[in-house]
Amino acid sequence: MSAPYIKETLGEIIMSGIKTLIVQPFMIVDGVHIHEDMKGALEEQDPENNIYKHLMDTYGEPLKERLNRIKVIYKPGLGAYPGVFKLFEDHTEKALSKL
Repeated sequence: MSAPYIKETLGEIIMSGIKTLIVQPFMIVDGVHIHEDMKGALEEQDPENNIYKHLMDTYGEPLKERLNRIKVIYKPGLGAYPGVFKLFEDHTEKALSKL
């Protein structure tokens, strides 16, 4: 993991007064991380979620109030976009042709 850590940064973003939060995973696939980790933290789906627990320990009830006021938009992993997927396809074909 590299800094800044999601647990610290996410709390600062939520508490900053934003009205909309777009969650766009910088990953190829739309997987567990976005559907369980991030949604669990942002929607209180899982009070045992490590991110949510950290946010509640740090900000307490004001965090819940802020989350209720923020519109959260979840986007799929980058691989869902044809142009991004095409880049990977082209690079893979190029690498394989060198073999």
